Amino acid sequence: MKRKNIIYAILSLSVFVFSACSNGTTTTKNTTAVKKADAISPTITINGELVVMIYQGYDYIDKGANVTDNIDTNLALTTNSNVDKNSEGNYTVIYHAIDTAGNQATSTRAVNVIRDKEAPVIKLIGSSLIEFPYAQHYSDAGAFAVDNVDGGNVSISTSGEVNTTKLGTYTLYFKAIDKTNNEANVSRIVRVVDKNYPTITIKGVNPVSIKQGERYIDAGATAFYDREGNLNVDTNSTVDSNTAGSYFVFYTSKDSVGNQITVTRRVNVIDVTPPTITLNGESNIILKQNQTYIEAGAVVTDNVDTNIILDINGSVDTKTIGKYTLTYTATDKNANT
Repeated sequence: MKRKNIIYAILSLSVFVFSACSNGTTTTKNTTAVKKADAISPTITINGELVVMIYQGYDYIDKGANVTDNIDTNLALTTNSNVDKNSEGNYTVIYHAIDTAGNQATSTRAVNVIRDKEAPVIKLIGSSLIEFPYAQHYSDAGAFAVDNVDGGNVSISTSGEVNTTKLGTYTLYFKAIDKTNNEANVSRIVRVVDKNYPTITIKGVNPVSIKQGERYIDAGATAFYDREGNLNVDTNSTVDSNTAGSYFVFYTSKDSVGNQITVTRRVNVIDVTPPTITLNGESNIILKQNQTYIEAGAVVTDNVDTNIILDINGSVDTKTIGKYTLTYTATDKNANT
């Protein structure tokens, strides 16, 4: 009987709970119980690096984040950022999500705004030293610059001028500035020079030949420069007409800015003196019939040449009585015999 009463009490309790569930107020309590059962917060996954560095003045583009939940889908993700791209400092991007059960999740990304302190690299196009002709139009090749942040997007300014109508040395200055005002400088030197030289015209024959001992009279030369007209000519001669050989006459002219030119005339002093032959021994020799003739030879000297070959023509027949003649001949390099 006691056991029946216990069972009856349990059944009565079950009926009470069931009928309570059908009541609107109790249903609200039941929903509260479901919320307590979901105690897991959403999961936020940040796209990209958790710590990002950007240079001051440059736009920060956040890569965002994704949120997932064990129950809910399509949860809203709010983003709160205090990044100031124009001011150096450490900033935070905060990502926040809350599910329908009220579970919250927060993740952060650090954004460090730093100042670009590195100057661009600027280089000249062409040489840093140029010699440029007087009175010609000068157009500079310029320069280019690259930057560690801006790349090739760097402004370049040029100062200075080149006046090609006036001889002298000029300097052109090139300045490259990046977006954070780091600057780099380079310069080019341009020398305006007169590269047009006077023209010298030699009068008469070049080369010219005269006989040794003959007086040499130079025909001279003239000089002309298109900007200055006729110019003076300085003459310097090494000619020694008494000594055979090759000599030069130098003609030099210089314009008002110092451009100098020199041309030469060659003067050949021709040797007209034949070699000298000196017999060894007597020039007249008496031999007995059948006596052996021994040629004593001769010595050759010349006023210019050395090692001249001596030719001996003729023969002596000592078996036959008679008069014989031997001819000694020497010819120098100028055909003097």
